[in-house]
Amino acid sequence: MKTEVSSNTEFGSPSMEKSRKKERLETNIARAKQRRVHRKKVRELRSKRSWRKKPGRPSIPQISLDAFHYTIQTLKRNGIRVLESHKPVLLIILRKLLNPFLFGAPIRNRDNPRNRKLISKLKKTLTEVGLMMCKDKFSWTKELGQVFLPSLSLVEANLSGRPFKASCRGLRRTGKTSSVRPEVKVELHPVSGKIISRDIVEALKRGTGLYLKKDGVLNELRSIFPNIRDERVWESYSQLVRSAGCGDMEIIPRKWRQVSNGMLFAYDPTIQNLPREIAEQDLMSINGREVWRIDCKSFHLVLWLGLIAVEEIKEEGDYYTKLSKELQQSGLDVERTEIKGEVLSMLSGRTSDSVLDNRKMSKEQRERSSSIQSELHKIVDRRYPKQWKELRANFSRDYDYLNRKGARIFFPCLSAGFRASGLLKMGIPLHDGVIFAADEKQYGFFYGAFCSEAEKLLGHEIPIDGGLLRKAEFMAA
Repeated sequence: MKTEVSSNTEFGSPSMEKSRKKERLETNIARAKQRRVHRKKVRELRSKRSWRKKPGRPSIPQISLDAFHYTIQTLKRNGIRVLESHKPVLLIILRKLLNPFLFGAPIRNRDNPRNRKLISKLKKTLTEVGLMMCKDKFSWTKELGQVFLPSLSLVEANLSGRPFKASCRGLRRTGKTSSVRPEVKVELHPVSGKIISRDIVEALKRGTGLYLKKDGVLNELRSIFPNIRDERVWESYSQLVRSAGCGDMEIIPRKWRQVSNGMLFAYDPTIQNLPREIAEQDLMSINGREVWRIDCKSFHLVLWLGLIAVEEIKEEGDYYTKLSKELQQSGLDVERTEIKGEVLSMLSGRTSDSVLDNRKMSKEQRERSSSIQSELHKIVDRRYPKQWKELRANFSRDYDYLNRKGARIFFPCLSAGFRASGLLKMGIPLHDGVIFAADEKQYGFFYGAFCSEAEKLLGHEIPIDGGLLRKAEFMAA
């Protein structure tokens, strides 16, 4: 029996079709609006981050030619033949290994999907022949993979010889080019970059005019290597390898990058992280001039407390030593370098609770840092209640308040000293000082202009240390 569909039913009626078309039209219009809003947000985000983009291919880190040849020879001595097809993958591993992060060099098989098996094989082989070491073979993570560091012998080979871009093309060009001076890139932040003048940018591109003797670096590495499994020693070893760079020529960081708070960082090598003792002993000028250092004492404390900090520094001398003694009386065994790092962290908005949530630190480090932070907060709240309340109010708006303020003062002072001295190369600008090569007359002009500009911007005097870091000595041939 056939059933008839009434024309009055809603299903398939013209009014129903019309309402459906209307719903589809409204849906399409809403989706189009969402796409337009999304594209607008993407454009805004890209415009904000456009200063981070690198033209063309990403920059490739440098390693020493001696380190590459030493690796090939070591593998051959152990009966392992290195084919031409293996060299690109070997260079990828070496450039990561000799330019590690603070926690080490993460080397994953998926970094080069076409050669996953070869990467796995080379990792195992290089570890077995003693060219690199794994932090812990059981500490594999999906994000980082296994973390490695180079052996002492490989670092020693990397600190000598001729640097080149760690790629097959760079390897082929090492015998053809007479000059190996790298191109220096200076990336300024679109907002905070205004505080760095053009003459500083041009001086950074010309190089540092300084040379690092490798003996001190190697002696320090040899002294800490027996305790490499310790967390702090592992990080110190990694930082020293990265900051020393490669080759035995003038120190020329291939990139200077400014972050949003105005601070300027060097990369490849990260020469600013070189320990102060090694910098004072082993930095020398390439043209035989004296090496000088200018350092703003307790810069962040002066930016925060003003004349109060200046008077206390005059009376007590080193403010961080005084704080470390006070903490020792309360039962905490703290050295000056550790307390300085904790004070700078506190003045950047860190609290004892935020330290406990930091998973990049080990459990022992988190507990120790949290206890130091809690004691520091008590001391500061007792001594400077008004200033501490104002600083916390500023932190609620901007955690980088003091760093931003320091950059706005430091770079105009640096520019004033550079123009007054007539130098061509900037040296190594630190975050609260600078190391540079000059004669005594040029240093006098630099120091005078630097101090006067600082007093002009702050409105009061500022304790500045300055003096000879190293006497005139020509670079060894």
